[in-house]
Amino acid sequence: MDGEGNIKKFTFDQYDRLTSSLSAEGILQSIEYDANNNKTAQKVDLENGKVLKSTSAYDILDQVVENTIASNSDDQRVTKIVRDVNGNITQTTDTR
Repeated sequence: MDGEGNIKKFTFDQYDRLTSSLSAEGILQSIEYDANNNKTAQKVDLENGKVLKSTSAYDILDQVVENTIASNSDDQRVTKIVRDVNGNITQTTDTR
């Protein structure tokens, strides 16, 4: 409960990572992780029935190489990231 009396619920997994939250406004968020603790998926169910989803893919060094953001309205945006041998971003492409 926050200072204004709003109830908020949080759920954590066995590794103490946040896996879901429910706001006082009824917005439900769920989060998934890979074995390296990278956030791989996030879903937000808004009170108006709209669903927002995002996914991330990582390379062997746990650096993001692709992000996808989508809603239930067929709107999807994919960003791909290319890095040099030092991990610096050298190129990004976006489907939008």
